Amino acid sequence: MAKEREYQELYDRLIHEVSTLHQTNRRRIRNGMRMLVAVTLGLMLLMFLAEGNKVFTLMLWILSMFTVAAYLIAVEYADYELQKKIEDITQREQESFGALLELPKAPRAVQLYRELREGLPNDPRRGETDGGKEDVQ
Repeated sequence: MAKEREYQELYDRLIHEVSTLHQTNRRRIRNGMRMLVAVTLGLMLLMFLAEGNKVFTLMLWILSMFTVAAYLIAVEYADYELQKKIEDITQREQESFGALLELPKAPRAVQLYRELREGLPNDPRRGETDGGKEDVQ
């Protein structure tokens, strides 16, 4: 009975640590996005207000964009690997954590358009049939 309690405490601590790391990663992603905007605005102001070399400023801007993008990719990948390992350990999906960046669902109008565009399999307007197969009796 004591071993089971210890395992439960370890499991609870593990889940708590993973949850904390996940929240930290979400914060890091938000800060990375803010860095993208801040660096862009800062270098644009520097480029237009200062009468310096604009090519150097543009190269610095491009380098900083690649650096911040690499940082964001690294954070997302680390979080993905962490969730995958936890899923393997607990052998259940971590529905409570979710993705770092949740994508919005397509509006219903877009879904209907896709369905209409695909059409029905035997739609005569598309010139398709059921593959030339006929019922042979």
